[in-house]
Amino acid sequence: MIPTIYGTAGKPITLNGYAQDFGPGVACVQFSCDGGETWTSYPVEHADNDANVNWHFVFTPPVPGSYELLVRSARADGTTTPEPAHVFLAVDEGEVGGEVPTLT
Repeated sequence: MIPTIYGTAGKPITLNGYAQDFGPGVACVQFSCDGGETWTSYPVEHADNDANVNWHFVFTPPVPGSYELLVRSARADGTTTPEPAHVFLAVDEGEVGGEVPTLT
């Protein structure tokens, strides 16, 4: 379980983690900010079939509130992690005007 991450509206929050898939290996890490309706893939370079793949994602919450980011790995054949990791963000007031990443 990933603990809740705390941040301030309008200020970037950097999230870090790792993915692993022993066998064919991880081809990309995917992120969703809309409950899994859409996913954005970020290819990983130099992935080793028998090693973890470290990832990071920068999110600037535009307004205070609660956010949920889903993270999963995918193989080259398109097979994805059966259950994505859930990252919860608790964002307090601050500078408003940050942008939410466009996920397509």
